[in-house]
Amino acid sequence: LVDCSGSMNAIYSTDSNRRLIQLAIESAMALALALEGISGVNPAVTRFPFGDSDDVVPLLKHGQKVRPNASAFSAVTDGCTPLHAALWYAASSVIATREERKVIMVLTDGQPDDECAAKAVIKRCESSGIELVGVGICFDTSHLFDQSICINNVSELRSEMFRISRNLLTA
Repeated sequence: LVDCSGSMNAIYSTDSNRRLIQLAIESAMALALALEGISGVNPAVTRFPFGDSDDVVPLLKHGQKVRPNASAFSAVTDGCTPLHAALWYAASSVIATREERKVIMVLTDGQPDDECAAKAVIKRCESSGIELVGVGICFDTSHLFDQSICINNVSELRSEMFRISRNLLTA
């Protein structure tokens, strides 16, 4: 899940005028591309929110290949941070897959709009056997997710996502 709220439009590198959302989307696409080649791994990527609502947009659905869907990975930001709605969508999507392990990785730079609702969905996910990982971009997600990291050096986002995925796959 990639947070595409308005705050993700912030520039993280004044040298290149690169925005957080660009790095997050590119990192998610690179990770999905790497994971799709691994037998038994079925990646999907979803952005949230869409517009000024709780809607989410799947950029890559389970079973789809990254390259033919690369144009969906646009670095557009809007709205707030409806994490509860995004997690609900992702959980229903991942539960419907046939893979034994279910993992949702959340990239975000901020507090969810409704923390109580987000925690309730997180609890339901965990009780359903879904593993959740919070990847906070200059934001600590440990109050939401048992497994979490905070990336303060944004240029490390991609390598940290790959490290987390490698650790999950070998666990």
